[in-house]
Amino acid sequence: EEKTYLRIPRAHAAYEPLVVMFENDLKQQGLNALLDIRDGDSGAVLRVPFWAWYDRRDQVLQVLRQYRTDSEFEWSWPLMSDIVALCQATVTADAVEVAPQCPPIEKIPSFDEADRRIYLTATLADDSVLVTHFKADPTSVGKSIVPESAADLGDRLVLAPEELGAHNTHPEVRAAMSGLATAHNVVVLVPSHKRAKLWGAEATLTVSTSADISDAVEALRSRHVGLVVIVNRYDGIDLPDSACRVLVIDGLPQAYTGAERREAVALRDSEAMITRQLQRLEQGMGRGVRSRDDRCAVILLDPRLTQLVARVDIANRLSPATRAQLALSRKVASDLDGTTMDQLVEVIRQVVDGDPAFRELSRDALVGVTYGPALMSPVAAHQRGAYDASVAGRHEEAVTEATAAVNVALQAGDERLAGWLGESLAAYLHLVDPVRAQA
Repeated sequence: EEKTYLRIPRAHAAYEPLVVMFENDLKQQGLNALLDIRDGDSGAVLRVPFWAWYDRRDQVLQVLRQYRTDSEFEWSWPLMSDIVALCQATVTADAVEVAPQCPPIEKIPSFDEADRRIYLTATLADDSVLVTHFKADPTSVGKSIVPESAADLGDRLVLAPEELGAHNTHPEVRAAMSGLATAHNVVVLVPSHKRAKLWGAEATLTVSTSADISDAVEALRSRHVGLVVIVNRYDGIDLPDSACRVLVIDGLPQAYTGAERREAVALRDSEAMITRQLQRLEQGMGRGVRSRDDRCAVILLDPRLTQLVARVDIANRLSPATRAQLALSRKVASDLDGTTMDQLVEVIRQVVDGDPAFRELSRDALVGVTYGPALMSPVAAHQRGAYDASVAGRHEEAVTEATAAVNVALQAGDERLAGWLGESLAAYLHLVDPVRAQA
């Protein structure tokens, strides 16, 4: 996604011409939001109306082409230059973002035309992303190859101190983690620099850029570092064994691109958004346990996280092994209700030090646990189908597929998702019937 959408920062020469070009259209969408954008309010976001963007596609291309060799355009422009007219444009105080409806993998022939593709994933709450992002065959994804048993995960205890006692406040937890970090590596995942500042006094190291995170991970894997705060990275990090004995997840990242912020507001507590949050949480929780013989205590600090994993109606979207370990964690937590932070630290030390009794309890919890079938949203194939038809110039077919996506979401009872998909439907429809698109 990062390499297949174009982000034009406010300081870039193309930003102002684009905003001026669509200023009247943006006013009609939301005058106050446009004024906020002009004033530099980073929370304001507006989409350029799809009809205005498409109808002025020639002028847009003339503005953008002259900067195609700039560093901001280097990777994305070759992939999306031919489909700019079919993209959605979002304006914030920080940037203008131009993104296709799906990643344009058809622009990478070695991938698109490959006879065979193999996708490897440890945790995926929604396998639909393989279809929408990589054009994978939904039938094949539904028959994923999985291990015979899910009992090959290491020992993991998940605790939410703030839920176990009102006295276990954020400062109390930070102090306790700092104490544990004198002997063990403690890793804290936070969604923003603002949240990272709360850990300023306790942190041995705070990292946010890719290079700094890589250096920090290498240091953790080779020696005792202490308490390391990592900003906005919940996947792609391996912290086996002593690299991370205690993992703190202090909140999930909120949507940070303009398009994601719009989507988050539109979908809110829809099934699609909840599934996405769960996936990010499970990916984060997996950073500290990388093998059967590994062990890690996971601390959840944000109340929204604990509410998320506590909901019975969405538990089946987590992997079977994670569900089993959460069930064990709830059993342990029920015995710890009202426990002080000092007492919780003793329990955490049992996990960290490899207490035989806990290891036996953890292994027993995973006995007989197997992987279930792939979870896929029924709208995924229609979303990808609509995009593929549109870029091939088969716009009527794109409308048919986009309509099917909306109808499937309605049949599933997810009206928010249906409404959100309706915007995409209207954008495809504009190419064949602008009047119906407006309706």
